Amino acid sequence: LRGADLRGADLQGANLPHHIWQFGPGGSRDDCLVVQQGKDVEEVRAGCWVGTLDQFEGRVKEKHGDNVHGLYYQAIIRCVRELLKIPQEL
Repeated sequence: LRGADLRGADLQGANLPHHIWQFGPGGSRDDCLVVQQGKDVEEVRAGCWVGTLDQFEGRVKEKHGDNVHGLYYQAIIRCVRELLKIPQEL
């Protein structure tokens, strides 16, 4: 959306995530990791990879195990799970 002009846009009824968290840069690609969570949205983006938090956790275990990048991503996963415990209205 770089350069997009959304003045006057009607987003009523749009399915927007309640929470968007960005971590990084870091990890194996020194890139940003973005997590979106909402009523009908659960998405983790790491580079060109996209999936759910559970899928991401499996991918991290498979690809990195307990190396430094795996530990970094595991810490983010724990953090996101704790953030999800906070009531949605905050």
